[in-house]
Amino acid sequence: EVSNLRRSVDGLGARLEKAEQIADQDPLLPIYNRRAFVRELTRVQATVERYNSSASLIYLDLNKFKEINDTHGHAAGDYVLSEFAGRLMASVRETDIVGRLGGDEFGLILSRTSSEATGPLTTRILGDLERNPIVWEGHTLKVGMSYGIVPIETGVDAEQALNSADSEMYKQKQLEKKEK
Repeated sequence: EVSNLRRSVDGLGARLEKAEQIADQDPLLPIYNRRAFVRELTRVQATVERYNSSASLIYLDLNKFKEINDTHGHAAGDYVLSEFAGRLMASVRETDIVGRLGGDEFGLILSRTSSEATGPLTTRILGDLERNPIVWEGHTLKVGMSYGIVPIETGVDAEQALNSADSEMYKQKQLEKKEK
């Protein structure tokens, strides 16, 4: 009877671990979903406050994503999201956090990084998209990105930080439209 109970507990533990992973992971991509990303942002904000350290939040939005979905279908759009998520994961440090905030919007949390120091990373990601466009079923899918960067500060909750970074991203997107 004790052996049966142990097996049951072990089985429950494994299922609980799997349920936690599903709850935190984006349903399409192997990165955090918005809920888990906000939780991690809150955790990083507490670290910034406690240790007086720096951290940055980058809000990313893919450009021309709707056009890809409309022209090539949702399978192509899903492929773009997956490819972009993979590129983000490959571009950041193991300690950084990548999440999908919704649709074609992503977030990066960069610990121990000032917002001024994030420039090379965003330039590298954007340059990679330009030099190595995403190819799906023989079609080159030209996708770009806009981004907003804000420091992670004490006294600013996670949703306020996300809204600020989203506003910065939107300002950049508007400037890009005026330049064209």
